[in-house]
Amino acid sequence: MALNKSDLKSADQNEAHKNLFNSLTGISDSIMISATRGNNLDQLVGGLVSLLPEGPPFFPEDQLTDLYEREIAADLIREAVLYNLRAEVPHSVAVRIDEFKDRDERTTYIAGTLFVERDSQKGIVIGRNGEKLKQIGIDARQKIEELL
Repeated sequence: MALNKSDLKSADQNEAHKNLFNSLTGISDSIMISATRGNNLDQLVGGLVSLLPEGPPFFPEDQLTDLYEREIAADLIREAVLYNLRAEVPHSVAVRIDEFKDRDERTTYIAGTLFVERDSQKGIVIGRNGEKLKQIGIDARQKIEELL
């Protein structure tokens, strides 16, 4: 049992309330927490997790994700956009993978389109002489190669 708002009372008052609730409910395992200040929340979560039964796995042990490679590639490209542009462009950048083809055993061709909210943001994404877009491509390509 979790008793909240422990930050509003003294330690003696909290202990008295804890003993009262324990006697009324018959529950001996209780903890004083403060959701506002975060006091003892890690103990509460740990206690709750320890009570949960272990369920069957959702995926085979060797499967890392339930996402398709196209979705992962789009996420990695978007991550590269956000990393390279930081606060210049809002987080509303979207990526669509237009082509995803294996050229040979070691090479995959990926073509994607970036979408921004306003036309004025296109120049920010492209950068002077295409430098930002080039760096986004380099960073995304590196991450995708690590994955594939």
